Amino acid sequence: MKKFDIIFDGNFIYHRAFSIWSTYYKGENLSDVLVEKEGRQRLIRKAIIDFCAIINKFEGAFDVNRVIFVFDERSWRYKLYPNYKYALTKVKGDHYEGFLDVLGRLQRLLESRGFIVTHVDGAEGDDMLATWAYVNNCQEGEGVDHTLLITADSDIRQLVSERLSVYCPIAKKETLYKHYQAPLAIEALPEGVSVVDVNPVEVIIGKILLGDKSDNIPQLKKGFGPAAFTKLVGNYLNSGVSYEWPLAPIIIAGRIIQNFGLKEHEELIKSNATLTYLSPLSMPEEVCERALDEVINKYDSYGYSGSFSLDGVYYGDNE
Repeated sequence: MKKFDIIFDGNFIYHRAFSIWSTYYKGENLSDVLVEKEGRQRLIRKAIIDFCAIINKFEGAFDVNRVIFVFDERSWRYKLYPNYKYALTKVKGDHYEGFLDVLGRLQRLLESRGFIVTHVDGAEGDDMLATWAYVNNCQEGEGVDHTLLITADSDIRQLVSERLSVYCPIAKKETLYKHYQAPLAIEALPEGVSVVDVNPVEVIIGKILLGDKSDNIPQLKKGFGPAAFTKLVGNYLNSGVSYEWPLAPIIIAGRIIQNFGLKEHEELIKSNATLTYLSPLSMPEEVCERALDEVINKYDSYGYSGSFSLDGVYYGDNE
């Protein structure tokens, strides 16, 4: 059976758990609940139950080689583009300090149990996922057959390759995204999971030209939507073009400008390419070095050997 690395977008898992957890405390001050041991333990248990359920959903489909978690730190993108994710950062709520405290407790618990936990100053979880993808590609054939990224973030689909797939576990919309030219890597797909073929070049060009409302990244021009995008790039994509990965964002931007005659939008395209194209070459040199060092130094540190269950992972909050 194939060996898979499972890499979780830890912020996605935690935010989803928090969203459900908070419904248990309607009308209460969440700042107070997060300080109480019972409240924070309940949130940590919810996050553990959620990620274990995802792993167990694929039981029998592959052997788990390692389980890895990546988390956000403040992004280098804010210095380049101050409005980046503005809508998400302008209001955090009175409970935000407690929210971060419990997140830190969850990270330390996971690491103490032998899971690999990676996050570095200046890098988002997306950057760390791209770094893991890069390092695993460099280690082809050495202990892992395939990498499965767990996230609901559409940006990450640009990372799909013959050796990497993306699974979105949103209820009733569970989807496995695989490379459109690669066979399905999972031998027994769980019931209810649909498969979508992805051309990573289309994802990359789409993010650069269509922008991303969730990250407050502008589109090419007003009125330029999916239909205009398809009309502009359809023939180009149908020709079977591929991009070797990773490339520098400036190269990606240059190809788009040249191939589609978009010289008048050069500045925006270069900016969007830098913000949205995920690779170690996109990050500032010092952030890239930290991310690579973090992944390489922890690459062989996986030590969890228990069951993927609440009882197997959780032993209480002793802090």
